[in-house]
Amino acid sequence: SDASDASDASDASDAAANAATAAGYAAAYAAYAAAFDAADASDGGGVASAARTDKVLNLSASIALQILIDLKSPGCEFLNLADAAEGKKS
Repeated sequence: SDASDASDASDASDAAANAATAAGYAAAYAAYAAAFDAADASDGGGVASAARTDKVLNLSASIALQILIDLKSPGCEFLNLADAAEGKKS
């Protein structure tokens, strides 16, 4: 029915908005952490600081990815194909 289709479209739109918001927060946190570590590196942090930055960025990306999966964002059903291509188990 038309009402059901409109409701489904609204739910999908809400999920996409939630996913975009969550990804935005994760990206903002990653940028903050990178800026913090960049300042630390300029004080002689060097390789250790770069490793921490990578760790924070990877964690932020993992958080954003998990949020997108939990919200059943479009395309997430195909993520297992990327894991299979890399030889990982899903």
